[in-house]
Amino acid sequence: MFKRLHTYKLALYITDSLVLFTSAFLALWVRYYSTLWGDSPNEFPTTKLIALACIALISPFVFRELQLYKHRVIFSIFDQIIQLIKGHFYVFLLTVVALFFLREEFIEHSRVNSVLFATISFGLHAFVRLVLMKPLLGKFSKEKTVSRRVIVIGAGNAGEEFVGKVFNDPSLGLKIIGFIDNDSEKSNKRILGIRVLGTIEELDELIELANPDEIFITINSISHSALLDLIQKCSQTGLPVHVFSEHFTVVSNKVSDAEYKDLQGLKVKRADLYKINKKVKMFFDKIFTSIIILVLLPIFLIFAIIIKLTSKGPIFYKTKVIGEAGKPFEWYKFRTMFVDNDNSQHKEFIKKLIKEGGGDSGATKIQNDPRITAIGKFLRKFSLDEFPQLINVMRGEMSLIGPRPCLPWEYELYDDWHKKRFQAIPGMTGLWQVSGRSEVSFNDMVVLDIYYIENFSLWLDLKILFKTIGVVVTGKGGY
Repeated sequence: MFKRLHTYKLALYITDSLVLFTSAFLALWVRYYSTLWGDSPNEFPTTKLIALACIALISPFVFRELQLYKHRVIFSIFDQIIQLIKGHFYVFLLTVVALFFLREEFIEHSRVNSVLFATISFGLHAFVRLVLMKPLLGKFSKEKTVSRRVIVIGAGNAGEEFVGKVFNDPSLGLKIIGFIDNDSEKSNKRILGIRVLGTIEELDELIELANPDEIFITINSISHSALLDLIQKCSQTGLPVHVFSEHFTVVSNKVSDAEYKDLQGLKVKRADLYKINKKVKMFFDKIFTSIIILVLLPIFLIFAIIIKLTSKGPIFYKTKVIGEAGKPFEWYKFRTMFVDNDNSQHKEFIKKLIKEGGGDSGATKIQNDPRITAIGKFLRKFSLDEFPQLINVMRGEMSLIGPRPCLPWEYELYDDWHKKRFQAIPGMTGLWQVSGRSEVSFNDMVVLDIYYIENFSLWLDLKILFKTIGVVVTGKGGY
Protein backbone atom coordinates (compact mmCIF):
# COMPACT_ATOMS: atom_id res chain seq x y z
CA MET A 1 0.00 0.00 0.00
CA PHE A 2 1.45 3.38 -1.01
CA LYS A 3 1.63 6.37 1.24
CA ARG A 4 -1.21 8.68 0.33
CA LEU A 5 -0.88 12.39 -0.17
CA HIS A 6 -3.39 14.77 1.42
CA THR A 7 -5.77 16.16 -1.21
CA TYR A 8 -5.18 19.72 -0.05
CA LYS A 9 -1.41 19.19 -0.09
CA LEU A 10 -1.55 18.07 -3.70
CA ALA A 11 -3.65 21.14 -4.48
CA LEU A 12 -1.06 23.35 -2.76
CA TYR A 13 1.84 21.72 -4.63
CA ILE A 14 0.14 22.45 -7.95
CA THR A 15 -0.97 25.95 -6.90
CA ASP A 16 2.50 26.91 -5.66
CA SER A 17 4.13 25.77 -8.90
CA LEU A 18 1.58 27.76 -10.96
CA VAL A 19 2.07 30.84 -8.76
CA LEU A 20 5.83 30.78 -9.22
CA PHE A 21 5.57 30.13 -12.96
CA THR A 22 3.16 33.08 -13.27
CA SER A 23 5.57 35.18 -11.20
CA ALA A 24 8.42 34.27 -13.56
CA PHE A 25 6.34 35.36 -16.56
CA LEU A 26 5.32 38.63 -14.85
CA ALA A 27 8.90 39.39 -13.77
CA LEU A 28 10.18 39.07 -17.34
CA TRP A 29 7.22 41.03 -18.70
CA VAL A 30 7.85 43.88 -16.24
CA ARG A 31 11.56 43.86 -17.06
CA TYR A 32 11.33 43.75 -20.84
CA TYR A 33 7.88 45.03 -21.81
CA SER A 34 6.96 47.69 -19.26
CA THR A 35 8.12 51.26 -19.73
CA LEU A 36 10.36 51.12 -16.66
CA TRP A 37 13.44 49.97 -18.58
CA GLY A 38 12.97 51.56 -21.98
CA ASP A 39 12.31 49.79 -25.27
CA SER A 40 11.11 46.18 -25.35
CA PRO A 41 12.98 43.45 -27.26
CA ASN A 42 11.83 42.12 -30.61
CA GLU A 43 10.83 38.77 -29.12
CA PHE A 44 9.91 37.45 -25.67
CA PRO A 45 12.93 36.04 -23.72
CA THR A 46 11.64 32.45 -23.84
CA THR A 47 14.92 30.90 -22.74
CA LYS A 48 14.95 33.01 -19.58
CA LEU A 49 11.35 32.01 -18.88
CA ILE A 50 12.24 28.33 -19.20
CA ALA A 51 15.07 28.73 -16.67
CA LEU A 52 12.81 30.49 -14.16
CA ALA A 53 10.04 27.95 -14.83
CA CYS A 54 12.44 25.15 -13.84
CA ILE A 55 13.10 26.97 -10.57
CA ALA A 56 9.33 27.30 -10.11
CA LEU A 57 8.98 23.52 -10.40
CA ILE A 58 11.81 22.90 -7.90
CA SER A 59 10.61 25.49 -5.37
CA PRO A 60 7.82 23.36 -3.84
CA PHE A 61 10.51 20.92 -2.66
CA VAL A 62 12.18 23.84 -0.84
CA PHE A 63 8.81 24.83 0.64
CA ARG A 64 8.24 21.23 1.71
CA GLU A 65 11.47 21.17 3.73
CA LEU A 66 10.38 24.41 5.39
CA GLN A 67 7.13 22.66 6.46
CA LEU A 68 4.89 24.87 4.31
CA TYR A 69 2.74 21.83 3.54
CA LYS A 70 2.19 20.79 7.14
CA HIS A 71 -1.35 21.21 8.45
CA ARG A 72 -0.27 23.22 11.50
CA VAL A 73 1.55 25.76 9.28
CA ILE A 74 -1.10 25.97 6.55
CA PHE A 75 -3.76 26.94 9.10
CA SER A 76 -1.60 29.46 11.00
CA ILE A 77 -1.24 32.93 9.47
CA PHE A 78 1.86 33.82 11.52
CA ASP A 79 3.70 30.54 10.91
CA GLN A 80 2.85 30.62 7.21
CA ILE A 81 4.15 34.18 6.76
CA ILE A 82 7.43 33.33 8.50
CA GLN A 83 7.93 30.20 6.40
CA LEU A 84 6.97 32.04 3.19
CA ILE A 85 9.65 34.64 3.90
CA LYS A 86 12.23 31.92 4.51
CA GLY A 87 11.07 29.92 1.49
CA HIS A 88 11.29 32.80 -0.96
CA PHE A 89 14.66 33.86 0.41
CA TYR A 90 16.02 30.38 -0.39
CA VAL A 91 14.32 30.43 -3.79
CA PHE A 92 15.99 33.80 -4.44
CA LEU A 93 19.38 32.32 -3.57
CA LEU A 94 18.62 29.35 -5.81
CA THR A 95 17.74 31.74 -8.66
CA VAL A 96 20.96 33.73 -8.22
CA VAL A 97 23.06 30.55 -8.26
CA ALA A 98 21.21 29.16 -11.30
CA LEU A 99 21.58 32.37 -13.29
CA PHE A 100 25.26 32.57 -12.33
CA PHE A 101 25.97 29.15 -13.84
CA LEU A 102 23.98 30.12 -16.94
CA ARG A 103 25.90 33.38 -17.25
CA GLU A 104 26.48 33.26 -21.01
CA GLU A 105 22.75 33.45 -21.60
CA PHE A 106 21.65 35.32 -18.50
CA ILE A 107 24.47 37.60 -17.35
CA GLU A 108 22.62 40.57 -18.83
CA HIS A 109 20.04 41.85 -16.35
CA SER A 110 20.32 38.68 -14.21
CA ARG A 111 20.31 40.64 -10.93
CA VAL A 112 17.25 42.65 -11.91
CA ASN A 113 15.45 39.49 -13.10
CA SER A 114 16.24 37.70 -9.83
CA VAL A 115 15.00 40.56 -7.63
CA LEU A 116 11.85 41.02 -9.69
CA PHE A 117 11.10 37.30 -9.63
CA ALA A 118 11.63 37.09 -5.84
CA THR A 119 9.51 40.19 -5.12
CA ILE A 120 6.59 39.30 -7.37
CA SER A 121 6.58 35.61 -6.39
CA PHE A 122 6.51 36.39 -2.65
CA GLY A 123 3.70 38.95 -2.99
CA LEU A 124 1.58 36.76 -5.26
CA HIS A 125 2.28 33.61 -3.23
CA ALA A 126 1.35 35.29 0.07
CA PHE A 127 -1.88 36.60 -1.48
CA VAL A 128 -2.88 33.20 -2.89
CA ARG A 129 -1.95 31.26 0.25
CA LEU A 130 -3.41 33.60 2.88
CA VAL A 131 -6.29 35.34 1.12
CA LEU A 132 -7.54 32.61 -1.20
CA MET A 133 -6.36 29.14 -0.13
CA LYS A 134 -6.44 29.36 3.68
CA PRO A 135 -10.14 30.31 4.01
CA LEU A 136 -11.05 27.81 1.30
CA LEU A 137 -9.16 24.93 2.93
CA GLY A 138 -10.54 25.91 6.34
CA LYS A 139 -14.08 25.72 4.99
CA PHE A 140 -13.46 22.34 3.35
CA SER A 141 -11.84 20.96 6.52
CA LYS A 142 -14.73 21.94 8.78
CA GLU A 143 -17.22 20.49 6.29
CA LYS A 144 -15.12 17.29 6.09
CA THR A 145 -14.79 17.78 2.30
CA VAL A 146 -11.03 17.12 2.48
CA SER A 147 -11.05 15.13 5.72
CA ARG A 148 -8.54 12.36 6.44
CA ARG A 149 -9.79 8.96 7.62
CA VAL A 150 -7.88 8.03 10.78
CA ILE A 151 -7.41 4.81 12.77
CA VAL A 152 -6.32 5.28 16.38
CA ILE A 153 -4.17 2.58 18.01
CA GLY A 154 -4.70 2.66 21.76
CA ALA A 155 -8.10 3.18 23.37
CA GLY A 156 -6.78 4.18 26.80
CA ASN A 157 -6.40 7.61 28.40
CA ALA A 158 -4.05 8.90 25.67
CA GLY A 159 -6.44 7.69 22.98
CA GLU A 160 -9.43 9.39 24.65
CA GLU A 161 -7.40 12.61 25.02
CA PHE A 162 -6.51 12.49 21.31
CA VAL A 163 -10.12 11.90 20.27
CA GLY A 164 -11.23 14.81 22.47
CA LYS A 165 -8.78 17.14 20.73
CA VAL A 166 -9.99 16.03 17.30
CA PHE A 167 -13.64 16.53 18.27
CA ASN A 168 -12.90 20.01 19.66
CA ASP A 169 -11.01 21.18 16.56
CA PRO A 170 -12.91 20.49 13.30
CA SER A 171 -10.24 22.44 11.35
CA LEU A 172 -7.90 19.46 11.79
CA GLY A 173 -9.97 17.74 9.13
CA LEU A 174 -9.61 14.32 10.79
CA LYS A 175 -12.37 11.71 10.73
CA ILE A 176 -11.78 8.93 13.27
CA ILE A 177 -13.13 5.65 11.92
CA GLY A 178 -12.13 3.35 14.77
CA PHE A 179 -9.82 2.28 17.58
CA ILE A 180 -7.42 -0.67 17.61
CA ASP A 181 -6.59 -2.03 21.05
CA ASN A 182 -5.26 -5.31 22.46
CA ASP A 183 -7.58 -5.20 25.47
CA SER A 184 -10.09 -7.98 24.71
CA GLU A 185 -12.67 -6.41 27.05
CA LYS A 186 -12.86 -3.36 24.74
CA SER A 187 -13.42 -5.38 21.55
CA ASN A 188 -16.42 -4.13 19.53
CA LYS A 189 -17.30 -1.64 22.27
CA ARG A 190 -17.61 2.11 21.69
CA ILE A 191 -15.40 4.60 23.47
CA LEU A 192 -16.47 8.25 23.11
CA GLY A 193 -18.68 7.05 20.30
CA ILE A 194 -15.78 5.40 18.41
CA ARG A 195 -15.90 1.62 17.92
CA VAL A 196 -12.94 -0.62 18.82
CA LEU A 197 -12.37 -2.53 15.56
CA GLY A 198 -9.95 -5.20 16.76
CA THR A 199 -6.42 -5.91 17.98
CA ILE A 200 -2.97 -4.91 16.78
CA GLU A 201 -2.37 -8.47 15.53
CA GLU A 202 -5.24 -7.86 13.09
CA LEU A 203 -3.76 -4.54 11.87
CA ASP A 204 -3.26 -5.50 8.22
CA GLU A 205 -6.76 -6.94 7.86
CA LEU A 206 -8.35 -3.97 9.62
CA ILE A 207 -6.42 -1.52 7.44
CA GLU A 208 -7.69 -3.27 4.33
CA LEU A 209 -11.29 -3.24 5.58
CA ALA A 210 -11.39 0.28 7.04
CA ASN A 211 -9.25 1.91 4.30
CA PRO A 212 -7.81 4.72 6.48
CA ASP A 213 -5.52 7.53 5.27
CA GLU A 214 -3.41 7.80 8.44
CA ILE A 215 -2.57 5.94 11.65
CA PHE A 216 -2.26 7.57 15.06
CA ILE A 217 -0.55 5.66 17.87
CA THR A 218 -1.87 6.97 21.20
CA ILE A 219 -0.29 4.89 23.95
CA ASN A 220 1.60 5.91 27.10
CA SER A 221 1.60 2.67 29.11
CA ILE A 222 4.05 0.85 26.86
CA SER A 223 7.81 0.28 26.86
CA HIS A 224 10.09 2.12 24.43
CA SER A 225 10.94 -1.19 22.78
CA ALA A 226 7.32 -2.25 22.27
CA LEU A 227 6.40 1.22 21.00
CA LEU A 228 9.19 1.20 18.42
CA ASP A 229 8.15 -2.27 17.27
CA LEU A 230 4.58 -1.04 16.93
CA ILE A 231 5.71 1.99 14.91
CA GLN A 232 7.68 -0.33 12.64
CA LYS A 233 4.64 -2.57 12.14
CA CYS A 234 2.47 0.45 11.30
CA SER A 235 5.11 1.88 8.98
CA GLN A 236 5.02 -1.29 6.90
CA THR A 237 1.44 -0.46 5.90
CA GLY A 238 2.78 2.47 3.85
CA LEU A 239 0.46 4.93 5.61
CA PRO A 240 1.59 8.10 7.41
CA VAL A 241 2.19 7.23 11.07
CA HIS A 242 1.84 9.73 13.91
CA VAL A 243 2.74 9.12 17.54
CA PHE A 244 0.89 10.69 20.44
CA SER A 245 2.89 9.29 23.38
CA GLU A 246 4.82 10.57 26.39
CA HIS A 247 7.86 8.62 25.13
CA PHE A 248 8.20 11.09 22.24
CA THR A 249 7.64 14.31 24.17
CA VAL A 250 11.30 15.23 23.64
CA VAL A 251 10.74 15.24 19.87
CA SER A 252 7.79 17.64 20.05
CA ASN A 253 9.67 19.86 22.52
CA LYS A 254 13.01 19.94 20.68
CA VAL A 255 12.18 19.45 17.01
CA SER A 256 8.65 20.88 16.50
CA ASP A 257 8.06 18.77 13.39
CA ALA A 258 4.46 17.78 14.04
CA GLU A 259 2.03 17.53 11.13
CA TYR A 260 -0.87 18.66 13.33
CA LYS A 261 -0.70 21.12 16.18
CA ASP A 262 -0.06 19.36 19.53
CA LEU A 263 0.07 15.95 17.79
CA GLN A 264 3.62 14.78 17.17
CA GLY A 265 3.98 12.76 13.98
CA LEU A 266 6.71 10.43 12.84
CA LYS A 267 7.29 10.11 9.13
CA VAL A 268 7.60 6.77 7.41
CA LYS A 269 11.07 6.08 6.11
CA ARG A 270 10.98 4.82 2.55
CA ALA A 271 13.25 1.78 2.56
CA ASP A 272 13.67 1.90 -1.23
CA LEU A 273 15.37 5.28 -0.95
CA TYR A 274 17.71 4.42 1.95
CA LYS A 275 20.65 3.28 -0.18
CA ILE A 276 20.34 6.28 -2.49
CA ASN A 277 20.14 8.71 0.45
CA LYS A 278 23.15 7.06 2.05
CA LYS A 279 25.28 7.49 -1.08
CA VAL A 280 24.21 11.12 -1.51
CA LYS A 281 24.96 11.77 2.16
CA MET A 282 28.46 10.25 1.88
CA PHE A 283 29.15 12.32 -1.27
CA PHE A 284 28.33 15.59 0.51
CA ASP A 285 30.23 14.44 3.60
CA LYS A 286 33.41 14.07 1.55
CA ILE A 287 32.99 17.51 -0.03
CA PHE A 288 32.31 19.38 3.24
CA THR A 289 35.00 17.43 5.11
CA SER A 290 37.64 18.29 2.50
CA ILE A 291 36.76 21.98 2.80
CA ILE A 292 36.85 21.89 6.62
CA ILE A 293 40.24 20.16 6.67
CA LEU A 294 41.77 22.64 4.21
CA VAL A 295 40.46 25.66 6.13
CA LEU A 296 41.16 24.48 9.69
CA LEU A 297 44.38 22.46 9.23
CA PRO A 298 46.65 25.26 10.62
CA ILE A 299 44.50 25.43 13.79
CA PHE A 300 44.63 21.64 14.18
CA LEU A 301 48.42 21.76 13.95
CA ILE A 302 48.54 24.37 16.73
CA PHE A 303 46.36 22.18 18.97
CA ALA A 304 48.59 19.19 18.22
CA ILE A 305 51.72 21.11 19.26
CA ILE A 306 50.12 22.37 22.50
CA ILE A 307 48.93 18.85 23.42
CA LYS A 308 52.42 17.43 22.84
CA LEU A 309 54.18 20.17 24.82
CA THR A 310 51.85 20.29 27.84
CA SER A 311 51.56 16.60 28.80
CA LYS A 312 53.16 13.24 28.13
CA GLY A 313 51.52 10.93 25.63
CA PRO A 314 50.38 10.80 22.00
CA ILE A 315 48.59 13.65 20.24
CA PHE A 316 45.66 11.48 19.21
CA TYR A 317 43.48 9.20 21.30
CA LYS A 318 42.55 6.08 19.32
CA THR A 319 40.08 3.41 20.37
CA LYS A 320 37.58 0.91 19.03
CA VAL A 321 33.96 2.07 18.92
CA ILE A 322 30.68 0.61 17.66
CA GLY A 323 29.23 2.03 14.45
CA GLU A 324 26.54 1.20 11.92
CA ALA A 325 24.91 -2.22 12.33
CA GLY A 326 26.98 -2.83 15.49
CA LYS A 327 30.27 -3.05 13.54
CA PRO A 328 33.42 -1.82 15.33
CA PHE A 329 35.94 0.62 13.87
CA GLU A 330 38.84 2.71 15.18
CA TRP A 331 38.12 6.39 15.70
CA TYR A 332 40.31 9.38 16.47
CA LYS A 333 40.16 12.30 18.88
CA PHE A 334 42.64 14.82 20.20
CA ARG A 335 43.94 13.43 23.49
CA THR A 336 42.37 15.44 26.32
CA MET A 337 43.39 13.26 29.31
CA PHE A 338 46.57 12.31 31.09
CA VAL A 339 47.85 8.87 30.09
CA ASP A 340 47.51 5.77 32.30
CA ASN A 341 44.51 7.13 34.20
CA ASP A 342 41.87 5.13 36.04
CA ASN A 343 38.56 5.07 34.12
CA SER A 344 36.59 2.99 36.63
CA GLN A 345 34.67 6.04 37.87
CA HIS A 346 33.68 6.94 34.32
CA LYS A 347 32.47 3.38 33.66
CA GLU A 348 30.29 3.41 36.76
CA PHE A 349 28.93 6.80 35.71
CA ILE A 350 27.96 5.52 32.24
CA LYS A 351 26.47 2.28 33.62
CA LYS A 352 24.22 4.29 35.93
CA LEU A 353 23.32 6.66 33.11
CA ILE A 354 22.19 3.84 30.82
CA LYS A 355 20.39 1.96 33.59
CA GLU A 356 18.53 5.11 34.65
CA GLY A 357 17.87 6.16 31.05
CA GLY A 358 14.88 8.30 31.93
CA GLY A 359 16.81 10.59 34.27
CA ASP A 360 17.11 14.34 33.97
CA SER A 361 20.58 14.44 32.45
CA GLY A 362 22.06 12.89 29.36
CA ALA A 363 25.62 13.97 30.12
CA THR A 364 28.07 11.27 29.09
CA LYS A 365 31.04 12.98 30.73
CA ILE A 366 31.90 13.63 34.37
CA GLN A 367 32.01 17.31 35.33
CA ASN A 368 35.34 18.59 36.72
CA ASP A 369 37.05 15.32 35.78
CA PRO A 370 40.62 15.42 37.28
CA ARG A 371 41.89 13.18 34.47
CA ILE A 372 41.49 15.97 31.91
CA THR A 373 44.45 18.17 30.96
CA ALA A 374 44.32 21.98 30.82
CA ILE A 375 44.18 22.12 27.03
CA GLY A 376 41.79 19.15 27.16
CA LYS A 377 39.23 21.20 29.12
CA PHE A 378 39.29 23.86 26.43
CA LEU A 379 39.03 21.35 23.59
CA ARG A 380 36.14 19.51 25.25
CA LYS A 381 34.29 22.71 26.15
CA PHE A 382 34.01 23.62 22.45
CA SER A 383 34.02 20.00 21.13
CA LEU A 384 37.29 20.68 19.28
CA ASP A 385 38.68 17.32 20.43
CA GLU A 386 36.28 15.65 17.98
CA PHE A 387 37.81 17.13 14.80
CA PRO A 388 40.27 14.29 14.09
CA GLN A 389 37.15 12.21 13.37
CA LEU A 390 37.17 13.97 10.01
CA ILE A 391 39.62 11.20 9.14
CA ASN A 392 36.88 8.66 9.90
CA VAL A 393 34.47 10.61 7.71
CA MET A 394 36.90 10.55 4.79
CA ARG A 395 37.31 6.79 5.30
CA GLY A 396 33.54 6.31 5.15
CA GLU A 397 33.30 5.01 8.73
CA MET A 398 31.47 8.10 9.97
CA SER A 399 29.35 10.96 8.71
CA LEU A 400 29.36 14.62 9.70
CA ILE A 401 25.79 14.14 11.00
CA GLY A 402 24.40 11.03 12.66
CA PRO A 403 24.03 9.13 15.95
CA ARG A 404 27.16 9.06 18.08
CA PRO A 405 29.13 5.79 18.25
CA CYS A 406 29.79 4.15 21.62
CA LEU A 407 32.45 1.99 23.23
CA PRO A 408 32.04 -1.82 22.99
CA TRP A 409 31.44 -2.25 26.73
CA GLU A 410 28.75 0.46 26.59
CA TYR A 411 27.07 -1.33 23.68
CA GLU A 412 26.79 -4.48 25.81
CA LEU A 413 24.82 -2.48 28.41
CA TYR A 414 22.28 -1.24 25.85
CA ASP A 415 18.74 -2.58 25.72
CA ASP A 416 17.64 -3.91 22.34
CA TRP A 417 15.69 -0.75 21.55
CA HIS A 418 18.73 1.41 22.34
CA LYS A 419 20.64 -0.44 19.60
CA LYS A 420 18.20 0.82 16.98
CA ARG A 421 20.24 4.04 16.94
CA PHE A 422 22.97 2.07 15.15
CA GLN A 423 20.80 1.54 12.09
CA ALA A 424 22.58 4.49 10.46
CA ILE A 425 26.21 5.46 9.95
CA PRO A 426 27.45 7.30 13.09
CA GLY A 427 28.18 11.03 13.02
CA MET A 428 30.46 13.65 14.55
CA THR A 429 27.39 15.58 15.66
CA GLY A 430 23.70 14.83 15.71
CA LEU A 431 20.19 15.91 16.56
CA TRP A 432 20.47 15.35 20.31
CA GLN A 433 23.71 17.37 20.56
CA VAL A 434 21.96 20.45 19.16
CA SER A 435 18.78 19.74 21.14
CA GLY A 436 20.17 20.23 24.60
CA ARG A 437 23.40 18.21 24.65
CA SER A 438 23.95 17.40 28.35
CA GLU A 439 20.40 18.56 29.21
CA VAL A 440 18.81 15.57 27.43
CA SER A 441 18.31 12.24 29.24
CA PHE A 442 19.87 9.07 27.83
CA ASN A 443 16.54 7.61 26.71
CA ASP A 444 15.56 10.90 25.09
CA MET A 445 18.95 10.98 23.35
CA VAL A 446 18.19 7.58 21.84
CA VAL A 447 14.68 8.69 20.83
CA LEU A 448 16.13 11.76 19.06
CA ASP A 449 18.68 9.58 17.26
CA ILE A 450 15.94 7.19 16.11
CA TYR A 451 13.81 10.14 15.02
CA TYR A 452 16.75 11.43 12.96
CA ILE A 453 17.21 8.04 11.29
CA GLU A 454 13.52 7.85 10.38
CA ASN A 455 13.44 11.44 9.08
CA PHE A 456 16.83 11.81 7.42
CA SER A 457 17.15 14.43 4.69
CA LEU A 458 19.98 16.62 3.43
CA TRP A 459 17.97 19.62 4.62
CA LEU A 460 17.82 18.23 8.17
CA ASP A 461 21.57 17.57 8.01
CA LEU A 462 22.23 21.19 7.00
CA LYS A 463 20.06 22.49 9.86
CA ILE A 464 21.91 20.30 12.37
CA LEU A 465 25.27 21.36 10.91
CA PHE A 466 24.51 25.07 11.28
CA LYS A 467 23.11 24.58 14.80
CA THR A 468 26.26 22.64 15.70
CA ILE A 469 28.37 25.67 14.75
CA GLY A 470 26.40 27.70 17.30
CA VAL A 471 26.83 25.02 19.98
CA VAL A 472 30.58 24.81 19.32
CA VAL A 473 31.06 28.60 19.35
CA THR A 474 29.17 29.06 22.63
CA GLY A 475 30.41 25.82 24.23
CA LYS A 476 26.88 25.27 25.57
CA GLY A 477 26.56 22.00 27.49
CA GLY A 478 30.19 21.05 26.98
CA TYR A 479 32.69 20.02 29.65
